[in-house]
Amino acid sequence: MELLVGLMVCVLPLAVVGGIIVLVVRALGQGRDGGRLDALEMDVAQLRGENRTLLHRLSQLEAKLADSAQPARSPSAQQAEP
Repeated sequence: MELLVGLMVCVLPLAVVGGIIVLVVRALGQGRDGGRLDALEMDVAQLRGENRTLLHRLSQLEAKLADSAQPARSPSAQQAEP
């Protein structure tokens, strides 16, 4: 019984105080990390925009390549078709 009372008086308050300290440190750390996360989100948004631009350019180049790969019809071949 004395061991249980000693445990409750000595160890339990230390665990509670330790838990509170951990929560405070985490809360303070998240404040600093929040700024970094915002900066990273902005960078990701910028990279996504650049990716869309590059995909658009690539599709334009593929269309030009497909057009140039088709054989050009000669005027006589065009007249022969009804």
